[in-house]
Order: sequence, then C-alpha cells, then structure tokens
Amino acid sequence: MYIVFSTVEGREGECKAISWTSKAEIEDRVIESGIPYTFVYIPMYYENFWTSFFAPSYDEEKGFTWTIAFMPDIPIFAFSVSDLGAWVVPAFREPKEWTGESHCLLYSARPSSIILQGKAIKLVTEFLSIRDIATQFSEVTGEKAGIALEMAYEQFEASRYANHPAAESMYFSWEYVIRAGPNSGVRSQEQTLSIYRDAKKYREWVKDSPLVKNVVAKLKGEAAAKKSA
Repeated sequence: MYIVFSTVEGREGECKAISWTSKAEIEDRVIESGIPYTFVYIPMYYENFWTSFFAPSYDEEKGFTWTIAFMPDIPIFAFSVSDLGAWVVPAFREPKEWTGESHCLLYSARPSSIILQGKAIKLVTEFLSIRDIATQFSEVTGEKAGIALEMAYEQFEASRYANHPAAESMYFSWEYVIRAGPNSGVRSQEQTLSIYRDAKKYREWVKDSPLVKNVVAKLKGEAAAKKSA
C-alpha cells in the first residue's frame, strides 16, 4: 500500500494561505501513518487564466485584457493540468522508484521513530508572468491582448488588507509565488521534464486548447451581440 498525494508548499516559512497549510497538515498525517508516499507538488494551471479564477475580458478596441491583483512581470510556476497524469501515473506504476527514504522536509511533529518513507515531485513546466500569458496568447492567435491592471509592489502589499474575505489568503498565495521563482529551487523544471519531456509549454497549450477557443468565441460573441442590441 502507498499514497500519491497532490499538494503545495504550506509548511513553516512557506505559504501561509490556509488552502496551502491545510495540505501540509495532510502531509503530516500521511507521514505519521508510515505508509510509503509520493507527494506531487502542483503549480499554477494555465487553465486558471481562462476560467472564472482569472479569465480575461474583451472589447473590440483593446482586445483581451487581464485584470489580476498581482504584479504583471513576476514569474509564476505553471503547467497545464491536463498533463498531470503524466507525473502521477509513474508514481503508481513504479512505487519502488517513487517512494523511499529520500524526501527531506521540515516536519516538527515527527517522532524520532518515524522514517520518512517518500519522495517529492516538484512540478513546473515553465515560469510565466501575467504579461507572458497575454503576450504569448496574442502572438499565437493574432488577437489583441494586454494587461488591464499594472499593479505596483506597494499596491500588492496593500491588497492584503482589501475589504474582501479572501484578500489575505490571496495575498499569501501570491507572496509565496514571488519567493518561489525560477532561481529559488522551490520547483524543478529538470525533474519535471525528466519524467515527462512532452509537457506542454503555454504557447503550445494556447494553440491546441479547446478552452481558449471557447472563451475567445464566447467573449467575442457577447461583445458583438451587445454592439448590435
């Protein structure tokens, strides 16, 4: 018996958002159980920028624009969630390779009798800024695209105290993204691509994604209908 668990960095010194720290609590339960495990650390989805999370708006003059309360040029660890199985399936097929005494983490609740019987897969296909999301979409499709909110660092810091129930949680999530950039060692492109070298980069995903095509058609259709009304 073994466990494959999708997670994110929510330990002390990492992300303070409850949606992240709750994952770390589950990790502790898995470790305490003594069952061999693989923790698969999930990055931001490309898909998030095309769904209700952070979807663009559209008008004929400006094209597609993103309004996201984050600095537009900060690299964000990312991948397509449609590729996730490429890293999860090997963990199930080859448990001896993907479990074992090699996962190092800070586990303050760990009794001395517990041996860490697991490994971590720290996923990132590429690092993309919000500006990259818009620019590469435009380059691939020929559509106008850009950033509607050019947020400065001071504005980002102030966003923690915005009058919204999720403001602080979102702030903590984005604050960790800043610290977990390409040179941080938090995520590993080398490990990610060594397991699945065909992982889709954002440009390729945009070109092939039915989600993108549907959102583009929907937003342009709504704009045309509004204009003719």
